[in-house]
Amino acid sequence: MRINGKCEECGDFTHPNLDRNECIADVCDGRDILNKDGTCETCGDFSYPDDSRRSCKRDTCIAADGKITTVFGKCETCGLYSKPNAEGTECVADDCEEGEILLEDGTCEMCDDYFHPDSENKVCVQDECNIRRDVWTKSGMCLTCGDYSYPDAENHECIVDTCDSETEYLQVNGTCYTCEEGTFPNAEMNGCEEPYVPPVIPPVVDPEDPVVF
Repeated sequence: MRINGKCEECGDFTHPNLDRNECIADVCDGRDILNKDGTCETCGDFSYPDDSRRSCKRDTCIAADGKITTVFGKCETCGLYSKPNAEGTECVADDCEEGEILLEDGTCEMCDDYFHPDSENKVCVQDECNIRRDVWTKSGMCLTCGDYSYPDAENHECIVDTCDSETEYLQVNGTCYTCEEGTFPNAEMNGCEEPYVPPVIPPVVDPEDPVVF
């Protein structure tokens, strides 16, 4: 610029005004910083002006602590069921496969046997089964045992009692019924019966035979 007819160079962070008779600096605000030439420049994504507004800075955000760097350069903690992406710039969640639930840290975990994800895929649950007749499948669903079987102690498998065919028969509920003393299982193996006793047939008497007294 020119002062008293002489040229004078503007200092850092200033530039001549339009009349070229004064050194001025642009007024920067928001995400702008002041360049050495006295003009404003907007900080790029993932950065913001430092306190002096002379340069752009970016916070150091640790992904292991669940933090990302926002587009404004500040740290932000990911919410539940999410985690920082590989670049540390966005909160994301893993894509869970069938049988997996989404954990609070944004990763997936497979449900144990006999459990399945709830409707929101966030908790492993079991269906409410009739423990007297049902078993849980490996996927946590209910399965009713068929006739002549019943659930084992863990309700994981349908089992059948082994009966003594001479004294017991298998009931519909899968357990053995012991016949009372003096009885035995019938041919259909669905009840007990007494031994067969043939009827006593009296001898045939010829009326012409003499009667012996």
